[in-house]
Amino acid sequence: MVQLLVHGTKEAVDEASKLIKEWISEILKMQRSTSKWAKVWSFNHKAERRLRKRLLKDEERTKYRQAISEGETPTYSTEFVWPLPKEPEQILGMNYEALDPIRMNCECYITREKVPRTIFRIQGNNENKMRKALERMQRLPAEWYAKMFEAEPFVILDIPYAFDPDDLPPVIKVPYRLPRPLLAPTSAKEDGVTFRFKGPHQLHQAPYLEPKDSPAGKLLEAVSETTRHARYFRNMLKLHLHLGTFAARKTQLPDIDKDTYSFLSFSEMMEEHEKMGAKASMEIGDLIVERHVLARCFEASHILAPQDAWTYKLSDVQPVYCATFEIANPAGHAGDLVLDVELSADDGVTSVVSKRWSQLAKGKMEPRRLLDGNIIDLQNGGLTWHLGLDEFIPVDEHGLSPDYRVFPGTLSLDTTAAHDLSGGHNFVIYRSREDRLIKVPIKSVRQRRCWRFNTLASRGEWVVEVSHVGKTTIGTDGQQTQFEPRWTFSISNNHWNKLLSSNTRADIGQVASWGHGNPGNLLFPLNPDSSALTGVARQDDELSSEGSDHEDNNVDTSSPEERDDAHEEQPSLQNFEQLLNLLRTLTDVVVGNPHLDHFQ
Repeated sequence: MVQLLVHGTKEAVDEASKLIKEWISEILKMQRSTSKWAKVWSFNHKAERRLRKRLLKDEERTKYRQAISEGETPTYSTEFVWPLPKEPEQILGMNYEALDPIRMNCECYITREKVPRTIFRIQGNNENKMRKALERMQRLPAEWYAKMFEAEPFVILDIPYAFDPDDLPPVIKVPYRLPRPLLAPTSAKEDGVTFRFKGPHQLHQAPYLEPKDSPAGKLLEAVSETTRHARYFRNMLKLHLHLGTFAARKTQLPDIDKDTYSFLSFSEMMEEHEKMGAKASMEIGDLIVERHVLARCFEASHILAPQDAWTYKLSDVQPVYCATFEIANPAGHAGDLVLDVELSADDGVTSVVSKRWSQLAKGKMEPRRLLDGNIIDLQNGGLTWHLGLDEFIPVDEHGLSPDYRVFPGTLSLDTTAAHDLSGGHNFVIYRSREDRLIKVPIKSVRQRRCWRFNTLASRGEWVVEVSHVGKTTIGTDGQQTQFEPRWTFSISNNHWNKLLSSNTRADIGQVASWGHGNPGNLLFPLNPDSSALTGVARQDDELSSEGSDHEDNNVDTSSPEERDDAHEEQPSLQNFEQLLNLLRTLTDVVVGNPHLDHFQ
């Protein structure tokens, strides 16, 4: 026997019951074959508990959405004047249902009153909860403007300070080619150009006249602007920092000869780099450098250390095996799915070490980019450190179809192929299981052998990853195209994933946990060794500390958004000075330059 539970007011229950009876009556009149009936799942207690929990939550949501009952007078009341140009219905829904989490969490009635200005009245019996509701309402403008935010790509030329740009050598452009399909015919056509100094420069690194004009100052400004908005996002965020080659499809005419720019002309062109169709390559870019990058990391004991305490030599570090699958969404009304997995094999048995599902926006080939910056090193052949913050839609694995849920568990490693770098890159076996074919529409897969190291200065907080990557695309007809495997080099902080995952748990009117104050202190922490600070950073830090002491003596009368901006330490260059020094040292490792102490 099947029971239907109907909850609500008496009038609503009576109306729903009437409609259900009419629906059943119509069904009984229809003569259908059993093949046309939908499958009905059998009753189980787990599903009943889940249903009752959802019904109770809906009942609570409905309670605070409705008007206050006659004769009920909440103890506390306050008002929120709607400040946005759009009407509340356009942002919050026709019944302001977007405010339901605030109503439930704070146990408040929130109703709209139309007077000369749109006002929301917040009423409740708990003063603290009512004030919490008001604070969350006051963050709505910041959330709305955050959704309108569009990242502005930026370029930072990491060069020594020079009073006269003519003191810097000319810049030449050289051809650049992207990874090719393995079976594609050899072509002399270039995909773009990159840039480098024509000769070595003789200048020593010197302080900039204005700290904000230094590479660290420009990086601080760009990161602060993005994170000020990103803390209000409620999707999954991924932060990445990798070494690639800055390649452009279009350039202005050089002013010296057909391939050579004066530095002044080049720097002016880079101020309009968005017109050049330029971006950082995922691979390092220089084939000779890529060929030696792993061996050079094995010799970089002055900056790198094994992650495993039982591994004594860098050359003894063993790779881990990862894959990223882009999978079409069968629903059709949503974006493609992305699955990141890390695999291990022991005695021929493959285990999934970690997995993470995410999703692209509908109709998009790439995630929305909230931070897109390049720190270009012209001295080392146009290499660039690309800093990006991408937004993905979080995915609940339990909501996926059975084939998608079991797919990660069907993956297996071909350990023989995985250990052979020269024998191709297909070492992850997918698509099939012992009992059946897994019907997952894979569009592309990137298989990676990854060597991971800790950096010494950060005591393991910063992790360097060197990867040998092969990509395969799969057409709708099943035709596979393999691209030549290339080497990548990246660095990440151990805390990034944990910090940024708080965005998915933030609700309306809330800010991600990492977003209170200056996020640079959390996302780009200082190394424990403070002696690495430059003179400019030290001076800036002293001024920041004085400002903090002064602010501590003031009474806090700021708004919630202003308190989100408040922090124990003022924005300082020292975090980004240290970050750039670390990146310069790692660049020297990759290209094989003699060890230079960039931390002095």
